[in-house]
Amino acid sequence: MTSFDNFEQRTLDYKKWISKAAELEQSAEILAESELKRIKEIKVIEPVMVVDNISIMPQIIMLYAFSIENYLKGLLALRNRIKISDGKTKGLNHKLVDIIRDIGINIDDDMEQIINKYTRHIAWEGRYPAPISKFDLPEFYDSSNLHEWPNTYVNINDIEISRIVLAQIKHIIEHQIKHFDSNIDN
Repeated sequence: MTSFDNFEQRTLDYKKWISKAAELEQSAEILAESELKRIKEIKVIEPVMVVDNISIMPQIIMLYAFSIENYLKGLLALRNRIKISDGKTKGLNHKLVDIIRDIGINIDDDMEQIINKYTRHIAWEGRYPAPISKFDLPEFYDSSNLHEWPNTYVNINDIEISRIVLAQIKHIIEHQIKHFDSNIDN
């Protein structure tokens, strides 16, 4: 087996995507529980948390976002929607709303705004102090959140919202896997 064969096999295997998603979700959960415990001990000013000038919330949301991304790409793999050409995947990106639409999941405007926040955390907010491109600034996602940048606050409720989004995506995947398995059995 060549490296390319291994790349293709791993890239197209929905179980690999789902396994990585579960690892990232577990990492986010560990950090989230730690942060929730720590926040109970500090002063909270709604909607912004005052956390000794340091908050790991952007990193928690980034890990949740990476998990969501991997679950969604697992769903694409399950549906044979990942294509490889010349040793590269075609059509995969980090824009979660695009992936969700490609899969055919309907989301409302409120959910789209939340998903765009996750995309920002994948692109830069969970990793860098500023985006790599001005086109990654919040106004290119949602004009109602201009006040957030450069120190985008992440509300503590975003942990629960992330958990809800993940549960919804995992429910869709479970349904698809049952459908996939029943087609194999026939």
